[in-house]
Amino acid sequence: DDTWQHLEAGFDRCAQEAGLDKKEVRACVESGEGKEQLSMSYAIALAEGIDGAPVVFIDGRQYVGPMERESLLAHLCYAAGSEDTRPDLCDGISAPPSVAVALLTDTRCAAMADCQVDREVAFLQTLLPGMAFATLDFGTAEGRALYDRIVAAGGPTTLPIVHFNAAVADHASAVAILEEYLVAFEDGYLLPLGRHFDPTKEICDNGVDDDGNGGIDCADASCEGRPVCRTEEKNRIDLFMMSQCPFSAMMVPAADHVVAHLRANGAPDARFRFQFIGREEDGAFTSLHGDAEVAEDLRMACVQELYGADHAFLPYFLCRAKDLSSEDWASCLSGKMKQKAIEKCATGEQGHKLLSASFTMAQQTGIQASPSLFLNNRFEAEGRTPAAILQAFCEKNESPACAVPVRPLLIDRATDIPQKCE
Repeated sequence: DDTWQHLEAGFDRCAQEAGLDKKEVRACVESGEGKEQLSMSYAIALAEGIDGAPVVFIDGRQYVGPMERESLLAHLCYAAGSEDTRPDLCDGISAPPSVAVALLTDTRCAAMADCQVDREVAFLQTLLPGMAFATLDFGTAEGRALYDRIVAAGGPTTLPIVHFNAAVADHASAVAILEEYLVAFEDGYLLPLGRHFDPTKEICDNGVDDDGNGGIDCADASCEGRPVCRTEEKNRIDLFMMSQCPFSAMMVPAADHVVAHLRANGAPDARFRFQFIGREEDGAFTSLHGDAEVAEDLRMACVQELYGADHAFLPYFLCRAKDLSSEDWASCLSGKMKQKAIEKCATGEQGHKLLSASFTMAQQTGIQASPSLFLNNRFEAEGRTPAAILQAFCEKNESPACAVPVRPLLIDRATDIPQKCE
């Protein structure tokens, strides 16, 4: 450590002090074995998403507490295992303060992606080695009582929710890490983990009248527009996006490429449309990237509507994807596109209706991350490169185009980034 700026010059002395065989170490370096081991280490870091140092993993989980001796030792001694397996060193280390943590969830949503929070719970176990963890089900009296208190206090209405008791205040570093996500509740905090599952509403595919209003599954008005209740439309592809999301922009060329492939190889009925993600309240639109994104959403919705025949709108989307922040949208018009017609639509009632319908579709389907692929008006799918999009399409549709490999794009590696705007 004291000669890290002069590794080559300091190696011999450090090896001698550490009692290492210098010849063996040099042989490892010169033979290429060291380079191979280093490459493997880089690959592990990349796979874990680590791009900074220092980062500590304990028992396979990333340690996120203070980088101090006492904190690290407390974590090693008390994060897991019983007292009889702890080394003698732990006898002089104080146990971290205990905190009661309850996960309020619902067994009815166990199979839903939004309710699968094992990763988040594992993170909390790493963050709070002294936590006493319990799971509460909404279907029990205790779980329902906690939920009713949360809602009465103006808290989140969707599950799962984590409840921390007042003792969490003794874990200042953990509170600081979670601070922007925590909601004050009674003498502790709530950590909302779910965004879509309201346990008081109808579940649209379980054959039960969950909300007791006489409507079962798709016959219940609250299930309107949900994927399971939508009419399947073969050969339809929708790409949900935010117009200023860089990850969506990277996917636009891939989507255009797949559309061209389908129509050129025996799938002339393939229909592709962009949908937009945002919110509408009292007639006003909001979106993640602000007013400029809403304005571009409106223009894109209008371009798509006015020039939808033969997917003539795609060149505009491709052009805008190259420079999301540019205000010079008019330079991306081509063919029969008219600036005045687009402006009239985007600033008028027609554009408002188009974007409102698109936002509503996103909310009904539960799609809030950009980009997201939706097939046949019913199925959410994964895939960003042309090959992945085509594969997803062909899993739901029969087409001669599925037997023809799609030509890769030069940007495929960049496109295949799993990040999303949400």
